[in-house]
Amino acid sequence: MSEDKGKPSVFDMVDSAVKAWQDNKDTIKSLVGEESEYLTEGNDPLFESHSTDNRVRIVADVAGKDFEKINIKVEDGKAQVKAGGNDITVPVPEDTVEDSVSAMVNNGVLEITMRREGSDE
Repeated sequence: MSEDKGKPSVFDMVDSAVKAWQDNKDTIKSLVGEESEYLTEGNDPLFESHSTDNRVRIVADVAGKDFEKINIKVEDGKAQVKAGGNDITVPVPEDTVEDSVSAMVNNGVLEITMRREGSDE
């Protein structure tokens, strides 16, 4: 626990979330299905993917990874992210603009955004 009025720190919350995932992985898989874009196995980074009419956004945990070695490739309806020895493949809409990838890392969190065709943003 952090010293700030007994509130848990961000690190405490992340540790709790990881433990909850590990303790309940089989139950979660049975509820959302084996192919959910929110699931991960082994040492792969945890990630989420969200799409709107204009954008695709992927957020992944890359804490402790070498940021110079993060590679992102989008093609054939998939975003392939290679981050310090871990690879994830995330399904993206077919109309994702492949050369519109924008990425930034902040406090161990990789945020990737991409435009969708027909978007003026």
